[in-house]
Amino acid sequence: MESFIHILRDCDATKTLWLSLQPCRYLPNFFSLQADEWLFSNLKLNRLHSGTHIPWRILFASLVWQLWKRMNSILFANTDMTNDALQQLSYSWASHFISSSPALASPTPPVRELVQ
Repeated sequence: MESFIHILRDCDATKTLWLSLQPCRYLPNFFSLQADEWLFSNLKLNRLHSGTHIPWRILFASLVWQLWKRMNSILFANTDMTNDALQQLSYSWASHFISSSPALASPTPPVRELVQ
């Protein structure tokens, strides 16, 4: 059985997708971080994705969600999605998300305190 980090980052098709987005520009150790550190580091990254108005953390979350859905579609519906289609869908979802939440369009999100 494949681990979730293999599905989301390390398998050949997924790695090709990530390399096309050049995440190492933001996190030089993108492909070597432990799973939890990889997720949290990308989700906290306060930079716009190169050439777009989309914060990397939002695009990253959208890509991870679409990658997870693609794996489930392969396993349960025997359908696949190309990396190009997945990337375009992720950009579309991320753009829609930030247009509906203007505060999230800023590279620096509002600070919220954790209530314990």
